[in-house]
Amino acid sequence: MGEMVLDRLTRTLADFVTMVAAFLPRLLAMLIIIILGWFIAYAIKVLVRRVLLLLKFDAFSENSGVTQTLIRVGLPRPTELIVRVAFWVVWVSFMVLGVSAIGIPGLQEQISRFFAFVPHIFVPMLILCVGRWAAHSF
Repeated sequence: MGEMVLDRLTRTLADFVTMVAAFLPRLLAMLIIIILGWFIAYAIKVLVRRVLLLLKFDAFSENSGVTQTLIRVGLPRPTELIVRVAFWVVWVSFMVLGVSAIGIPGLQEQISRFFAFVPHIFVPMLILCVGRWAAHSF
C-alpha cells in the first residue's frame, strides 16, 4: 500500500514538472512580447507626437474649439490625448498577443468577449464627441 501511494505521488510530481517545463517557455514568450510591445508603443507615442507637432495640430484644435471642450471636460489637450490613445492601443494589443501566446483557451475566450464589447463603448463616445464638436462649430 505504501509503495502504491509513493508511486502515485512520484508520477503526479513528474507530471507537474512536465507541465511546468512546458509552460515556462510560453510564459517567457509572453513576457518578451509584452516588453517588446511596450518599447514599440513608446516609439509610436514619440512618433505620433512629432507628427502632430509638425502638422501644428495644437493650433488647429485650438482654433476649432476642441481644446476648450476637452479642458472643460477634464481631459488633456488633443495632442496628448491622441498620443496616449495611440500608446495604449498598441501596448494593449501586444499584451493581448502575449496572453494568447500562453495558450489558455478560457482566457482567450474572455479576451475575445471583451474586445467584442469594446465597440459598444467607443462608438457612442465618438458619436457624442463629434456631435458636441459639430454643435459648437456651426
